[in-house]
Amino acid sequence: MIIEFVGLPGSGKTTTCRHLAGSLKVDGLTLVSTTSATFGRSSTSHLPLVRRKLIALWRILRSFLQRPWGSLSFLLYGLSSRPLTAWKVEQTFSGISLLPRLQEEWSASRGRSEVLLFEQGIVQLFGSLALPGAADRGPDPAAPTRAVIPGLIDGLVWFECPQEIALSRVRNRDRGRSRFDAWSDDQALDFLPVMLSVLEKSVRIAEDLGVPVLRLDSSQPLEANSARIATWISTLRAEAAA
Repeated sequence: MIIEFVGLPGSGKTTTCRHLAGSLKVDGLTLVSTTSATFGRSSTSHLPLVRRKLIALWRILRSFLQRPWGSLSFLLYGLSSRPLTAWKVEQTFSGISLLPRLQEEWSASRGRSEVLLFEQGIVQLFGSLALPGAADRGPDPAAPTRAVIPGLIDGLVWFECPQEIALSRVRNRDRGRSRFDAWSDDQALDFLPVMLSVLEKSVRIAEDLGVPVLRLDSSQPLEANSARIATWISTLRAEAAA
């Protein structure tokens, strides 16, 4: 089972995800916290750079062979974001290379007790690729959401958080963890609505396609929200087994 946490930076995704994975037991399930940046990378991290690059290229080609529409939609989405930067190109191809591995994990997890909790996953990447940008010319996540999410994600946890609170939390954590560190408060408050709009649209489309969505108030205590997620995951597993 694969669950992705979605929300603005500072909304509590990482803290909640790691709390769940580290301290809660859910009906015999093993909860594993991961990100799209680290998932499946440990098996190649020890290899020489050239070999890692060749493996990354093969994964991208395999994605286009196995999930051509999803890969193409993801590519067009990433390359339509303005301004187009080297970071966005790298993240776009990284996301595309992730699709076959997610498909394999999703299929294999049907009979396992392990639940992968993505604190930074595909939907979150859609929001990140929209920045910095303007609401009237940001990329539309509709096509990649419809092409990518069904059959890869078992559920989305949506962290609702006012933009001002999210920004204050980002400012209070260690610097260097977010691109928001390089932006002024005025710039960040201009960009956050763009990201929020993309994320909300992706979550809404995924829900319309039948992906379960749990909405959380990020101002609630960590323990309370973690308990809600644990109960929700147990319900999803029971429904899938029925």
